[in-house]
Amino acid sequence: MVTASQVVGKILSEKPALQEYLKRSLINYTSLAEYLLPSVERQLGAKASVAAIMMACRRHADSLKIQKKELEKIERGSELLIKTNLIDITVRKSPGLFAKVQKLYSLARYEEGDTLNVIYGNYEASIITNEHYSEEFLSALKGEKILKIDRNLVSLSLRFGETFRSTPGMIASVTSKLTFEHINILEIVSTNTELAVIVRNKDAMRAYASLEEFTSN
Repeated sequence: MVTASQVVGKILSEKPALQEYLKRSLINYTSLAEYLLPSVERQLGAKASVAAIMMACRRHADSLKIQKKELEKIERGSELLIKTNLIDITVRKSPGLFAKVQKLYSLARYEEGDTLNVIYGNYEASIITNEHYSEEFLSALKGEKILKIDRNLVSLSLRFGETFRSTPGMIASVTSKLTFEHINILEIVSTNTELAVIVRNKDAMRAYASLEEFTSN
């Protein structure tokens, strides 16, 4: 049988901004419990008390704070790199797209710090690169269905240790900080030890300030 505590945990886990407030002790538990009461009762299919919901919220907050301390041990001393003037080209997947994308890799000059990330979805692909390649890339993609082009983008890349991919909550730790600052993430790119988020130029400085705490020793 599902308990009120389990329902509260499920609801809170689906609200990253709310979890960030709980981690920072910036929320009134009574007000939160009263806010959650209708949702809890609806999912529970029974009446619930504000006191029980408050207790569940406190337990959830304590768990988040413990997790935050564990993650901070891993995150501490990470490197933060920013790249500006990027473009994100979203294209419909097609049988000939992969061959054209292979040609794009020869255009980027990685030794000069160029960016080229290709993210494949089930039906679309996103190509993130430097703005000055836009005409060359669009020419190389001629014949493909271009769905959207986002310009004036910035990449914020964090380099973590070897345990990055095997540690639960690492990506959520980054995205929740940006959500807390009302910063929209357009794309996420990750490797074994790196995590890059793509945001709009207007949000770049706030995003950098938010993620900069990862670099402190």
